[in-house]
Amino acid sequence: MLFYNSLLYSISLSLIIIFVNFVIFYFYSTTRKIEKNISNAIFFISLIFTIFYLSNDILSLLKISPGSDAISYYFNAEEKIKYEKIPFIPGHNFFLYLVYILKKLSFDFVSTNFLFGLFSSISSLIFYDCISKYFTNKYDNYIILFFIFLPSYNFWSSGISKDTITIFLFSVFILSFIKNNLKYFLISLVILSFIRLHFAYLVILSFLFTSIISLLLFKFFKNGFMFFGNKINFANMINLSVSLIFLSLFIFYFFYPDQLFRIKETIDHFQSMYPGENFIKSTNFFMRALEYLFRPFLWEEGSLFLNFIKIENLFLLILLLFLFYNFGRIFVRFKKVFFNRFDLKIFILISFIFIAIFQILLTSNYGIALRQKWSFIPGIVFLLYYLKFFLKKNITEK
Repeated sequence: MLFYNSLLYSISLSLIIIFVNFVIFYFYSTTRKIEKNISNAIFFISLIFTIFYLSNDILSLLKISPGSDAISYYFNAEEKIKYEKIPFIPGHNFFLYLVYILKKLSFDFVSTNFLFGLFSSISSLIFYDCISKYFTNKYDNYIILFFIFLPSYNFWSSGISKDTITIFLFSVFILSFIKNNLKYFLISLVILSFIRLHFAYLVILSFLFTSIISLLLFKFFKNGFMFFGNKINFANMINLSVSLIFLSLFIFYFFYPDQLFRIKETIDHFQSMYPGENFIKSTNFFMRALEYLFRPFLWEEGSLFLNFIKIENLFLLILLLFLFYNFGRIFVRFKKVFFNRFDLKIFILISFIFIAIFQILLTSNYGIALRQKWSFIPGIVFLLYYLKFFLKKNITEK
C-alpha cells in the first residue's frame, strides 16, 4: 500500500522523518564544524533526489516510468515471508524481512522512501566530512562537492534498496577509519554481513591480506604495528592473521561451498549473463573496468538520459585519472616514507579495491554497473585523497 492509513498520515510521517533528518544534519555539522551552506546543500539535494526516486516508482505503477526494485521489495515482502516462508538469511531475504518489519511499524511506501533517504543524505555528509580533512588545496573542496552532487550518485543511493544501506555503511567504515573507532567499524561490518555478505567477506579478506603483507614487511615498520592508532606486538599480529584465516574459511565453507573449487567457472558464468545491447563482452580486466566504470562512452548513441550519463562518466574518468596521477607522482619519488606510520586499519580502504575488482569481474551488464559502481567509487576517491595527504605529511615531517 502506498499510504498506510491515509494521504495525511503518510505526509505527516514523511515530514517527521525529514525533520529528524535535518536535526541530525544540524547536530552533526555543528559538532564536526562543517560549513552550514555545504551541509544545507547536501541535505536539500539529497532530499530532492529522494523525492525524484519516489516519484519514479509511483509513476511506474501507472506505466509512465521504468521504476526500480523498491516496488518489488515493498509490495512483495509480506507475501514472501508469510506465505512462501523464505528463510531468514543474509542478502535479498534479509532485506525483505527488514522492509516487512518497517511495514509492521506502520511505515507506508512513501515514508519508507524518506527513511531510506535519511540514510542516503547522512552518507553524503559523512563522506564529505571525512574526505575534507585531507584537502591539500582550495580546489579540492569544489571537486568533491561536484562529485557528491552528481545525479547518479544521489539517485542510486536514495530509494528502498540494498545500495542505499551499503553506501551508508561504507561511509561509516570511512568514519571509523579517520576516528580510529573500532566499534563503529565492527557494528557496520555486522550489518553489512546481513545486507551483502559477499561485500563483508571481501572486507575480511582485505584485512587478512593486509595482515599477511604487514608480517612479511615487518622490518620496514619503524614504529611497529599499529591498529586503529594503538600499538600491537608481533605475537598478537600472528594470532590475528591465523584467526582471520579460519574466519575466512568458515564463511566460504558455509555460505559459498559450491564456489570453493570452481572460482574460474563462477566468473565465466557471471560474465556470460545478460547478453544483449548492454553486454560487457571483454574478458580482459582492464577493458572490463573501462566498460564497467565509464560506459556509455561519448561516441555511443543513446537517449537523453544516457547522454547525461556520458557527461557524468567523463567527469568521473578525469577525476580518477587526476587522483591516480597525483598519488603516483608522489609515491614514486617518496615511497620509502610510506612505511613510517603504517596502521593496519588501511585494510578498510583497501577493501574498496577488492570490492571494485569483484564487481568488475562478475558484472556482465553496464546497465547494472550504472548503479553498482557507486557503492565503492566514493571509497576509491577517499583512498586516493588520503594516500596523497598521508605521503605529503610524512615527507614534510621528514
